[in-house]
Amino acid sequence: MPYSRAFFELQLRFAQALSDRFGLTLDEALWEYTTLPLSLGQGDEWKVYIAGLEQAEDLVNWTYDFYLPRAGVDLTPQDTHFHGNLLFGCFYYQVREGHIIRPHLIKRGTEGILGHAQLHQRREELARMFRHIKENEPEADEVLGNSWLYNLEAYRRLFPPAYTREMTISEEGEFRYLARWGQFFDRHWQIKEPLAEMLLSQVTELDNLEKLKDCFPYQILQPRCSLKEF
Repeated sequence: MPYSRAFFELQLRFAQALSDRFGLTLDEALWEYTTLPLSLGQGDEWKVYIAGLEQAEDLVNWTYDFYLPRAGVDLTPQDTHFHGNLLFGCFYYQVREGHIIRPHLIKRGTEGILGHAQLHQRREELARMFRHIKENEPEADEVLGNSWLYNLEAYRRLFPPAYTREMTISEEGEFRYLARWGQFFDRHWQIKEPLAEMLLSQVTELDNLEKLKDCFPYQILQPRCSLKEF
């Protein structure tokens, strides 16, 4: 599902608040602390976007209009890959450092994917994915997560208890990724207003840019365990 206008509106408001608070240019704030470089393009595309932004009467409209021709096509039930990665329902994985499995969850369609009614299906998808990993990734021996989603019991319950028993908070900013930003949007990419207002309020009172990640209501958590637990 393409991102909504609200998806960009919140990040533009956030970047403007950072700009006002710390004397950054809007370009700098957007580039370093939002998902826009990955959503709109980098290199020459980013230069075109910023040039237009500087002239735009409505920053949100310009941003959304710039994004729409670049929006990805919705996944269909027949799709077997996502950005080159094999899909297992709503999951795919990547291999890091040759032996670490990083699982990822993606939205497919407009229905909820973490409700109790979907619990059995999500667990079946994960089981199928890890069977594939054990059969096809001979060097893999560890699973490492990295997402705000692990704050939610509805997500944690999909995994073996050993995986989420001890989780560390990521020390990386990762402001360009949905691992941090996804917490502010529902399944239609509309803003969760209470969380968004909490974020913006915290930014206006922030005294040290190095503490920016602490303004986010949910931190990125990193569960970890042996692949044998799956």
